[in-house]
Amino acid sequence: MVTWVVTRGSSENTVRIEQRFTVSSRQLVSGSGYVPDVSPSFFTGIVSGSRLTVMSGSRIVGEFSFTSDLIQGTWDDSWSMGYTQRVYTDTNALILNRE
Repeated sequence: MVTWVVTRGSSENTVRIEQRFTVSSRQLVSGSGYVPDVSPSFFTGIVSGSRLTVMSGSRIVGEFSFTSDLIQGTWDDSWSMGYTQRVYTDTNALILNRE
C-alpha cells in the first residue's frame, strides 16, 4: 500500500509530498548490491492547472492529473548505486484516492 501526504509547498504552485509504503514481502539476495527503497520518501510537486509534476531533486519521477479526490498518473523513477534500479508503473496506473 502506498500513501501520500500532500502539504503546502514554499510557493502557491508547489506542494510537498511524503510518500509512505509498506512492504508485504521482500527477499534480498546477499551481496546483490540491491538497495531497497525507504519509507517515507520525500518529493516536491509542481502544480499547473489540474496537472501535478512530481520531482525528486531535479528529476521528474511522476506526471499526474488530479481532482479534489483523485490523483492518477505515471511513476517512473530510476537511480544508480553500483547497479541501476527502476521503479515504474504502466501509463496512468498509479491511482491515489483521498481518505
